[in-house]
Amino acid sequence: MCWYPSIEINTEIIGGMSGGPTLIKETNEIIGVNSRSFNFPEGPGYSTWIGEAMTNVFSFNAKIVYEDNSEFDLREFTLKEIIEFSSKRDNLNHKLAMV
Repeated sequence: MCWYPSIEINTEIIGGMSGGPTLIKETNEIIGVNSRSFNFPEGPGYSTWIGEAMTNVFSFNAKIVYEDNSEFDLREFTLKEIIEFSSKRDNLNHKLAMV
């Protein structure tokens, strides 16, 4: 059991997996952040539940600029939008620019 909002998952979380996404297998929807395992290697694992964080609107006076000149405006975005946008540009260098 964890002291923070968590989801028990049917797998162990081994070294290096902490901090990675917990996905629903059928849809690849991110539902949590890999957190910890007890009784390694039998599991279970625990994922920190992110609840509605993926669809909450965040705002910063900045943008992300990629080397292909594409930009992601951070003045109004959700975590889901930035993950989807950035995942298509994984191999590109990028920088944060204030606006």
